[in-house]
Amino acid sequence: QALALTWLIALVWLGYVAAAILQNHRQQPLAAISKFAPLQAIEAKSRFLAQMSHELRTSLNAIIGTGAPAFLQSGGGPVKQQLAVLLKSAEGLAAAERRARSGCGRGGAGATAVPRSRCNG
Repeated sequence: QALALTWLIALVWLGYVAAAILQNHRQQPLAAISKFAPLQAIEAKSRFLAQMSHELRTSLNAIIGTGAPAFLQSGGGPVKQQLAVLLKSAEGLAAAERRARSGCGRGGAGATAVPRSRCNG
């Protein structure tokens, strides 16, 4: 009888150990996923922002590149004033994009701390 009880306890204990090992193996991939998901989200955000930055720079450079000669060639009047507004706006957006790319933007979620001295000017 004592031997049967010992075997029963040993079998229950082995069953418990096997269940614990299986549960641990099931949770490990979930832990790995939960560790890497934030990193993947950060990488996706960085790729998206880099692509949008490129798209903005390309468009702004085209506006400035075609607007500046037109401004210089325009005689005056309302067309020259409109071109001046267009160029000033495009240059302001380009400067804002450069500040955002360098980390000197307004901040917000995920903003990188950059020394103020680097952002002035």
